Amino acid sequence: MIFNNENPRHGHGARKVVLRALVVALAIVATVCLGLQVSAHAEEAETISIYRVYNKWTGEHIFTTDMHEYDTLSEAGWTEEGIAWEAPQKTDSPVYRLYNPSSGDHLFTALYREYLYDSEVLGWEREGIAFYSADRGATPVYRLHNPFEERGTHHYTTDKAEYDALGEAGWTQEDIAWFALY
Repeated sequence: MIFNNENPRHGHGARKVVLRALVVALAIVATVCLGLQVSAHAEEAETISIYRVYNKWTGEHIFTTDMHEYDTLSEAGWTEEGIAWEAPQKTDSPVYRLYNPSSGDHLFTALYREYLYDSEVLGWEREGIAFYSADRGATPVYRLHNPFEERGTHHYTTDKAEYDALGEAGWTQEDIAWFALY
């Protein structure tokens, strides 16, 4: 049914009802859309914990977001060291994890070209995105290399004093690798 001024059965009252219905419908659509946007931003703001476990036999630290991996390594004799830092749920800056099947070592990098090179040229296995980096200016995560070991050769820390102490002990300081929320 079309409402217009020419039909005497459809006066101003009918037009007002239709307009009100349209306004209510638009308000509902806007509320739903804005509600979805708010919840989407809330999800983006969520953090994820990065856990650290230590293998006293190899000197290696593993960093993981996976509680099953954390618990399994703990049950295998690794020392639980708790939360190393908090990372954003997702950003445009992934941190990749690689595995060296020859040494059993893990490597984390925010550099995609390093991720590709180490897998294609050096034979590391790609394990994908481990977690995401926060924006620059957040808490730095430092990367070090232990030239004295063949396994557990890289270490990551938000603790500048630990970074400096390991550097003084002969580890190669590789500067800031990425950023954490804490």
